[in-house]
Amino acid sequence: MQSSQIEEVKESIGRYAKNEGIDTIMGSTHRLNIKFETTEKIPGKGNDERLELEKAVKNRGLWDKLSELDTHALLRELKGGQFDPDIEEELRKYLKMEKNMIIHKARLKEREK
Repeated sequence: MQSSQIEEVKESIGRYAKNEGIDTIMGSTHRLNIKFETTEKIPGKGNDERLELEKAVKNRGLWDKLSELDTHALLRELKGGQFDPDIEEELRKYLKMEKNMIIHKARLKEREK
């Protein structure tokens, strides 16, 4: 399913839940919990409003207080070999290796039962 199809399905589910005044839709093997909320959103990177916001933050002397290291970008750049070797060596001193276990839940298919 493509993201546009997923969005259409989500919108349909939302309309149905609002029209019926419900927050849970039960199926035979799964249930959907629907929550509606309003959140504040900051304009995305590259957006003109985002650039204006960043300028306002800098002009008010808040940049150092509000900015932080983008750890995902740093790891992506390190994995991609984007830094000079001496810079990479210095930055890698701060990284720790961590083992993780990932478990995914999936419904059994008929032939597996």
